[in-house]
Amino acid sequence: MARIPYTIDTFPVTLDANAVNALPVAKIKEGWHVGSPGMGCFLDAPGFPSYYLQPVYDARGNTPRGAPGAVLRGTDGAYHVVDTLRGRDALLRSLYLPLPVDHPRVQAWIGEVARHMAHCYADVERPEYGRPGTLIFPVPAYKLRTFRDDPRWNDEYRAAARAEIEAYNKQEIEHAVRVATLDNHRAVLTIRKIYPDWTPGSVEALEGLASEKPACWWETADEKPSPETCPGDRSINRPHTAAHCQWCGI
Repeated sequence: MARIPYTIDTFPVTLDANAVNALPVAKIKEGWHVGSPGMGCFLDAPGFPSYYLQPVYDARGNTPRGAPGAVLRGTDGAYHVVDTLRGRDALLRSLYLPLPVDHPRVQAWIGEVARHMAHCYADVERPEYGRPGTLIFPVPAYKLRTFRDDPRWNDEYRAAARAEIEAYNKQEIEHAVRVATLDNHRAVLTIRKIYPDWTPGSVEALEGLASEKPACWWETADEKPSPETCPGDRSINRPHTAAHCQWCGI
């Protein structure tokens, strides 16, 4: 299946049916309708509940007052309320049944995470908006200063200016080397949210796992389709293409 509303016959194997059915039943009033699935799910693990969350809209496409933030359809046929405002991540995690780490879907997800987050590290020493910042390593040239000579400078001032820039660059590189460890890699941190003991062994090994081309079949499909059976990405009406299909990755 390709990011289309699931039915009771195709209830995701990655969702705990009993836990979903235990959530409060949503009241969908007359004039409201349930939107397409997928809310805040980018690079979430395969089959994570966020891929199946559905918003509730009125006839104008707005979120009506009093409507649930999101709903999940259970095996009982009802839509159940998912509170997206308080403890969303913990709630969704409680509904999730992770696949084995060696499952093809998980391995495809790891490749996409590694590709998307290549060279990205969490920098707790330089937080951004109350969270660890993101450091790029190797340090890109735009992060370093460049000495630009000026004929008006005397030799003493020129030497001081050059030394200041060299000291700054040295400090930035030393900081980056200190932060850019495997345990701080954004891809590793993302994958360990679900598989805490996972490790590729080294940054180089992680880079070797990165997928060459984007693919997203692993999000909700049980297996990778062949070019002959690939439906394309129905969520955005993008059919399979021989040039490069972003659903199956072929």
